[in-house]
Amino acid sequence: SHLISPQIDAAHDIRKNSAYSNCVLSVLGNIWPMMSSDMESKAKDLMQDFPWIATNLGFQTPGGAYFPEADAFHDLPVVSVNLFDQQILTVLGEFEVKRHLKFEELFAKATFDQYGIPLTPALGEAH
Repeated sequence: SHLISPQIDAAHDIRKNSAYSNCVLSVLGNIWPMMSSDMESKAKDLMQDFPWIATNLGFQTPGGAYFPEADAFHDLPVVSVNLFDQQILTVLGEFEVKRHLKFEELFAKATFDQYGIPLTPALGEAH
């Protein structure tokens, strides 16, 4: 709980300092294989609802962040940590960072603009 305490200074706040957030991910990657399933669950429960994953669009909750392969339209918050480290990939996956868009999300992005307006006219409409 120290990592998300309101009293922590900005340099050591995983919600404000991307370098520190990525460092914490690296440490978690190193210790994750040795953690009990109970400890893993506690870590996920504690950190799941906080925006601490550094992305190209600022800090996101783990469930609000994506791996680069999901960013087909280049508009998603993509993790900005070293993705060549298998241990970090494992931790990001355990925290449910998304590897892909759901079909419904992909379809909506392909057929509607950011305001919900269809990108192509409906059949039978004048062009």
